[in-house]
Amino acid sequence: MTTTVSDRIRLRGKKHQMLPVDTVDLSCFVPHNPVSWAVCLYKVYAGAVPVLPTVRFESGNFFAADWASINKLWRRGFYGKGTLSRSEPSWFNRTKRRLRLDEGTELSSEEIIAQRRHQREEFKRQRQELDALERRYKLEEDSANLARVEKLRHALTETKGRHARSSTPVEEVEIRPEDDVLIQEGKLQNIEVLQLSHTETLFLKLIGCIDIQSEDGPVGLKTAWMQILGLEFTSEDSRLLRFIAYAHYRSLGWCVRSGLKFASDFLLYQRGPPFQHAKYTLRVCGVKEGSMSWIRYSGINRVVSGVKKTMVLSYVTSEWNENEFESIREQMECCSDDHEFALLVADLVSHYRVDEVVYHRWVANRNRE
Repeated sequence: MTTTVSDRIRLRGKKHQMLPVDTVDLSCFVPHNPVSWAVCLYKVYAGAVPVLPTVRFESGNFFAADWASINKLWRRGFYGKGTLSRSEPSWFNRTKRRLRLDEGTELSSEEIIAQRRHQREEFKRQRQELDALERRYKLEEDSANLARVEKLRHALTETKGRHARSSTPVEEVEIRPEDDVLIQEGKLQNIEVLQLSHTETLFLKLIGCIDIQSEDGPVGLKTAWMQILGLEFTSEDSRLLRFIAYAHYRSLGWCVRSGLKFASDFLLYQRGPPFQHAKYTLRVCGVKEGSMSWIRYSGINRVVSGVKKTMVLSYVTSEWNENEFESIREQMECCSDDHEFALLVADLVSHYRVDEVVYHRWVANRNRE
């Protein structure tokens, strides 16, 4: 396996949009040219009918099972998580490559990371060998071999960071007991699904980017809201505050992912997981929240600092008074039309304010002026 320039181009091409919607390219539009008007109208009306990703709802979980929906949700905004992968739903391609069923599939992010780790380990091993040779030749006062070692060290340093061909030998096909069940009629069955969090599902359904289906038929926005938040929520409900924070940062262009691994609510990526690590972890706080002590905040920051991220405290403040909040909540409870319900949710969210505080650990010997 190799990591080439084409792999980097493929990664760059993953971020076409931040929402899983079909768009029409109108770059040919020129206001003073009537021909461009005709071309753009043709593209709009003659284009393919947009198809929304289908999300299944079963046993309180929301997930996409068909590959078209999985691909659109992941590649256009990086929503969800592969149930058999670290993040990107790549189990199918990785298993096909492991069983030698298809050598032409592109490398997944997990495989690229594994190869880079192997290259770093190989670089360190070669550097240690050169260090040992240098110490040996210095003791022997062998200037000719010392000069040769210096040239090898210089060549090794120049190749550091380059995506050279991996020296990993070709491994034999690894057969596992479950492979006989997975392969039917010579074809590998894709059993991985894309799991969506409740916050992601509610956000995508609110802006009309997904179609939710259950065993009883289509699931509307109000039904999804009741399954996730219910109608007995308060203005300081932690689930509501997390949803508002998620929608806020998504609307600002951030790629927002779950931060559970780092004891946080969310991770903020500038572009997305395939391109770079998240720079910030987000902890959503209510103004009236008093359950967490500063000792716990310090502990979370220790974890976050250990992975070179910055901890951000996001304070979501409600501007509702109790009577007005109860009034809109009752309207949401009585509403039966999804369009009107979406307007009520938008009105509800608009009366919240989001403020950020960056949390840093102050160290006396590092922060002296």
